[in-house]
Parts: sequence; C-alpha cells; structure tokens
Amino acid sequence: MKQGKNLTFKSSKFERTVRCNLLKENYTEEIIRKRIDGKFEVKEEKTQTDRVNYEPPKINLLINIENNIKSKNSPGYEHWAKVFNLKQATQTLIYLQENNIDEYDKLKNLVSEKNNLQNDLTAKIKTIEKRLNEIKDLEKHIGNYGKTKEIYTQYKKSGYDKNFLREFEDKIILHQATKKGL
Repeated sequence: MKQGKNLTFKSSKFERTVRCNLLKENYTEEIIRKRIDGKFEVKEEKTQTDRVNYEPPKINLLINIENNIKSKNSPGYEHWAKVFNLKQATQTLIYLQENNIDEYDKLKNLVSEKNNLQNDLTAKIKTIEKRLNEIKDLEKHIGNYGKTKEIYTQYKKSGYDKNFLREFEDKIILHQATKKGL
C-alpha cells in the first residue's frame, strides 16, 4: 500500500499497482479506513434487472463471418464480428441460465407460451380498437345530432315545409342520417 495523492495497492494478482481513484466510489481512502474500523456498510449496486426503467438489451442475430463480404476484405471487421458473435452467444446463455432453461423442450414450451400470449394480446387489442372505432362513430353521431336537433325541430314545426327544407337541406339530411346511425 502506498499513500500519496492517490491511494495505491500492489497485489500478487496484478503486475502493476492499482490506484483506488480509478475504482468506484467505495474505494476512497476515507471509506477504506471506515471499513477497516467496521463503521461502513457497503451499498450494493443495482443491477440492470433492479432498475425501474429497465429495457432488456436488443437482440441481434449472429453475423455469418464466412459468407460476409466485409469480413473477407477486412481483418479488423472479421475480428469485430467474432467478438460480436461471442457477446451475442453470451447474452443468450445468460438469458437461458437466468430463466432456468436447460433443456430444448423447456425452450420450446417457453416460445409457444410467449406466442400464445402474443396472439391473445393481439386479439384483445383488435377488439379494443374495434370498440374505440364504434365509440368514435357514436361520438360523431351525438355531436351531429346536437348540432342539427334545433333546425330539425323547427322543420317539423313548419309542417315539413319545402322552402325550409331547401334552405337547411344539408343539416336536415345530416340529422336524419344521424338518427339512423344512433
């Protein structure tokens, strides 16, 4: 251990010394002293699954390195693609382990459950959208009825006068169509 501007440690695991200021905030000199005295409790960091607004990582397909033109022309791209494929395979393995999927049948059942859930939700969404369209049409008819009711009442009081009809024909026809729609 070396004290100076930054606290540094030499460990048998590392060839170089490790500066504490490069580590996270739980490794300042003051916090290390509190830990030694037993007066400091380490706060656990939140993982991605603990976060409120957690979005699972985007699933990408593996890159076919052998048939990819870029990888044939660029060794750097080929290396990147290999690393990318390893990362994707790792994410897949982690997902399978977290969800306790150790057999192909479990995976197949999970996929079929998710497909059934998606189909059910899609059907529910379609019925809700249909109902929303019905309500939208109903609102339109109610609005038209309210706008044209007074004129239609006057038309009825006039004894269905043809001159009155010519003057307000569009509103009267709209009112009659609205009554049928309701």
